[in-house]
Amino acid sequence: MKLRAGVSWLPKRGNSAEEYEDAFYPKTFDPPLVLPFSCAIADGAAATSFSGLWANLLTERFCRAGDLKAFDQLLPELREKWDGETRSKPFPWYIEQQLEQGAFATLLGVQIIKVEVPAVFRWQAIAVGDSCLFHVKGFDLAAAFPPFKAEDLKARPMLLSSRPMPDSATELYRFADGNFEPGDRLYLVSDAVAGWILQGVENDTKPFVQLDQVVRNPDFFLALIERLLNQRELKNDDFTLLWVEALSGDV
Repeated sequence: MKLRAGVSWLPKRGNSAEEYEDAFYPKTFDPPLVLPFSCAIADGAAATSFSGLWANLLTERFCRAGDLKAFDQLLPELREKWDGETRSKPFPWYIEQQLEQGAFATLLGVQIIKVEVPAVFRWQAIAVGDSCLFHVKGFDLAAAFPPFKAEDLKARPMLLSSRPMPDSATELYRFADGNFEPGDRLYLVSDAVAGWILQGVENDTKPFVQLDQVVRNPDFFLALIERLLNQRELKNDDFTLLWVEALSGDV
């Protein structure tokens, strides 16, 4: 069995690409994808300064770490790096004040590993906040993680901070895993797209049929987002869709 993957993203309507505050890693998905394979997305909180930088640091470090359970131990290093990069030049006093408060972001990280069962891989995931993972077989949902309903995404999510958090912050993390077989797909999405998917699952409007078109033709993502915004089926936000597909054949 082998893997292929890709990503589609757009900034909030009316914003430039430089204002996109979601993040994903890897940045490219050149085959062959080697196991263990890690990927991640994050959603930087727009109300905080340099949240896009924080989201990028989280996703890249997760993919280079390799150990989901130990990710929390890497945060002091990431916080120091974020602080160093944001203090590299002077800012107006009001930006300095925001920097003291830190930046915040969600995180969804996935690692795919080999297991002893032939023609089966295993996915393992960690999540903080409302970026979501959907495991799909054909066009049917096999698992959603975290197990949200569409209504849940209207609440303020838990976030990882670029400033030290209390010990109880480890309770922010959720973990899940599952088997990954030929023909299966994983979709990692930030909250705006996740809300549309969950609503579609609840109303049986087959959202994964439309996402299949994005996998087959990435240019369809722009058309899909524009249509959903015009129909008011999406909130105007940054949009990120990272997908991984399992295929028959040697990895």
